[in-house]
Amino acid sequence: RRDAQGFTVDDLELTMLISNLVGRTTINLINTQMVERLHRQLRNELEKVASIQRALLPEELPVIPGLDIAASYRPCELAGGDYYDFTPLDRDPLTGEPIADGRWGVIIADVSGHGASAAVIMAMMQAIVHAYPEYEQVHADHLLAHLNEQFVRKNLDHNFVTAFCADYDPKSHVLQYADRKSVV
Repeated sequence: RRDAQGFTVDDLELTMLISNLVGRTTINLINTQMVERLHRQLRNELEKVASIQRALLPEELPVIPGLDIAASYRPCELAGGDYYDFTPLDRDPLTGEPIADGRWGVIIADVSGHGASAAVIMAMMQAIVHAYPEYEQVHADHLLAHLNEQFVRKNLDHNFVTAFCADYDPKSHVLQYADRKSVV
């Protein structure tokens, strides 16, 4: 207002309250948009982690004579610590191809916790298993002992893995599983 007496004290007080309200609303809107953007970024990253994790699981379940195999993978969050794998233990020495009625290694595991941290530990487990020297010739007990030793060295801050590891021979229908009870 052009008039020097155009605003009363009450008018000034009301204008200040409205200005503060508009300012606070604007800040809240900006913060909400920022949180939504960060949430989308985080969700995209978790979706990438979940995709990588699924890629570490078998694409197809093997055909093992005498067995019917089924698997369902549904983590409670986008990614999680569930893991399973089947590995042919007997291969043709010339071609390297699995022998049709050869032995199979089976691993089923669950990492404590949920989400990205469990998925990372699951990925570590998969890498340790597949990098284990002579993985295809080792007994399940030795593989679990090796996994345990590697995880203890990493000091994963209260995380742990529960695992079942076995060798299955379709010829004899014998399943030899690891019964290692000691933990380092």
